[in-house]
Amino acid sequence: MDVMCIFICGFLILTTVDRVKTDCITDNNREVWNIKEETRIGHEDQIIWRTDYDSSWRVIKPNNSFVDVYFINVTESNEIWLNLIVNVTGSTDLDNAEDCSGVKKDSFFLQCGNIPSLNFTVRITPENEHTPEIFTDINMTKELNEDYMVSRSVIEYGKRVKDEDCPKQRLEYSVVKQGDATITGHDGTEYFDIYDNGTLYLKSALDYETIVCGLGDNGMLYLNVIIKDENPKQKTATSSLTMTVIDLDDEPPKFVDMLQGCNKKCKTCYTKSFIGNTSYESKGEITVNPPLIAEDIYSVNASVILYYIRKVTPDEYSSLFMININNGTISVSESLQNATNNTIKEDFIVLLHIQAISNRTLLGTMNVTLNLTVVVPPEISTFQASTMEETTTEEETTTIEQTTVLQTSTEPTSPEVKTTHAPTTAPTMSGSKENDDDLIVIIVPIVAAVLVILLIIVIFANRRAAAAKRNRYIMEKKSNDISGIEKH
Repeated sequence: MDVMCIFICGFLILTTVDRVKTDCITDNNREVWNIKEETRIGHEDQIIWRTDYDSSWRVIKPNNSFVDVYFINVTESNEIWLNLIVNVTGSTDLDNAEDCSGVKKDSFFLQCGNIPSLNFTVRITPENEHTPEIFTDINMTKELNEDYMVSRSVIEYGKRVKDEDCPKQRLEYSVVKQGDATITGHDGTEYFDIYDNGTLYLKSALDYETIVCGLGDNGMLYLNVIIKDENPKQKTATSSLTMTVIDLDDEPPKFVDMLQGCNKKCKTCYTKSFIGNTSYESKGEITVNPPLIAEDIYSVNASVILYYIRKVTPDEYSSLFMININNGTISVSESLQNATNNTIKEDFIVLLHIQAISNRTLLGTMNVTLNLTVVVPPEISTFQASTMEETTTEEETTTIEQTTVLQTSTEPTSPEVKTTHAPTTAPTMSGSKENDDDLIVIIVPIVAAVLVILLIIVIFANRRAAAAKRNRYIMEKKSNDISGIEKH
């Protein structure tokens, strides 16, 4: 009897152990189950757990888990097995985690019979849910002086941007053109760029005058800063910027061609050379056309412009030329004819280097040049006039001498005629000779007067011709000088 009981008990024990081993067998090797961060409470996942029906699998749970894990019996096509259920019961949001490690998980132990426990972990996978946020005005306006240092930081976007996604993601920064800024000339990307750490900086020097001329009389530059998180599902934030460039007094005075219609701010009428002329015999103020005028293009506060002559070429004329320090008027203290002892017989050029300085900034300009043509009267006009005067004197002397000879030769013949001829004929002949003498006395002065008048007319005509020739010479000289300067 005892033997029989022992046998039966042993059989039952062996049978139970074998059955337990059979019931606990599973082909599921999953140790980790991932759920998305955006999963809502109540979501349920079923994991097929291939094992015998009504086996003794059980779950050992941690405290305060965000999921509930348990087994259920499943019947399908007359086949019965177990499924492992993962039911979300708490928040899966990683973004509120204190350490923002991006890891949120719960570990469970699955036990069945006397086999070793299986580890089963439920883990939340982070999702890119949030767009980077710029905690400042989206449309920012910033003012920069035109002397702002290149490479210097303008805006620290790395300190102004927040991304609520957890774990923290690397952000990518870039600058792009804003709208039609390229067409209108307001493109700020020519002047600004951004480092990888989000620091917007000035990459090219600002010049108010240059920018204004490209932007239609305002000093504004526009650009967009793009911020993306580094994720396959990137989210993008955009910051629109308006950079206003402030004009400073950093430009020296400029000489302006007042005869041109121009935009002085945009430097379209600035000139580096002027042309003038003066007579060899003249002294005093010299006319320059267009006038020598310098202006300060700084539009905020006007300054006083002072003028100086820096150099005169040839140097021997330096002491002759003066400039009015306040208005730039050029004058010569002594005629060049006297200064050269009348030794120069042809037109020549005197080159004056002139500079204007602002009394406020003491910034000098580049020297402008005044090409001054000194017009020397042609020698031929003086020579012809003196020659004509000498000719007139000689001709008048000859005429007078001839008249004197005629008068002297007629007077001694009268007595001889009266003595040799008969009395009847003498009076007639005598009267005829007296009439001839009277006629000669009348005609000779008339002829002399006519000759004098003709000589005066000739002299006057020659002088006018000489003057016309000199004027033509001057005009041709000016034309050649101007043509030469324009070519240079």
